[in-house]
Amino acid sequence: MTERDPRDSAGLLLGRLTALPALVLLPFLVTSFPLLLIGYFKPIPVIVLWLALTALIVPYVWRRIPSVTGAADWGTAAEGRAKPTPRWVLWSLVVVSLAFGVFQAVYHSQFVIDQLDAASYMNFATWISGHGSLPIPQNAAAFGNAPGITFNSAAFYSGAMYGTGSSIVPQFMAGLPMLLSLGFWAGGARLALLFAPVLGALSSSRSAAWWPGWSVPAGRRSARLPSRSASPRRT
Repeated sequence: MTERDPRDSAGLLLGRLTALPALVLLPFLVTSFPLLLIGYFKPIPVIVLWLALTALIVPYVWRRIPSVTGAADWGTAAEGRAKPTPRWVLWSLVVVSLAFGVFQAVYHSQFVIDQLDAASYMNFATWISGHGSLPIPQNAAAFGNAPGITFNSAAFYSGAMYGTGSSIVPQFMAGLPMLLSLGFWAGGARLALLFAPVLGALSSSRSAAWWPGWSVPAGRRSARLPSRSASPRRT
């Protein structure tokens, strides 16, 4: 059972704000992945379906999120299990998340050559944002039909290895590349490269979701999450 503690308005807003990124991104992934599977990952259908599902999910869940002291694991303030959340915790989390995002945006890495995971995500996003489908066809003519050319790389494999014919198979899943595609559609590669710091800032707020007293250390720990690059393992 979840309750709202009427005296914990800061805790209620804290719970809602830390859940909001997931509530917004989940509809995007749910609606976009089927479009990619059928080869119709295009800006208009992706954005229209995303906003439509978001308009249904966010209000429904938003009203059901409890205050921090009203969560089942905490009890309510009236039961003596937890005190109302101090307002400074909420505002410090907001400040830390914004500062983290700005810092990472200023110093973000621009991995575009396919040697690390980050570049593979960017190249994956470059393809699907422009073509809207998978797999990636091989095109030896683009390299002058050079003899002995191979399409295997650090994170892209020749379709011959997997029985998919003359195509190139990305190593990783499509979730992050689909998100990065929004940046490509909105402002090209430069804006797409800034999406990782935004995801890192959102992650810093999620890190402190149920530990409001630890908002600053949680923001510091989130430096290991997607931030400076588009890689979930390297910053």
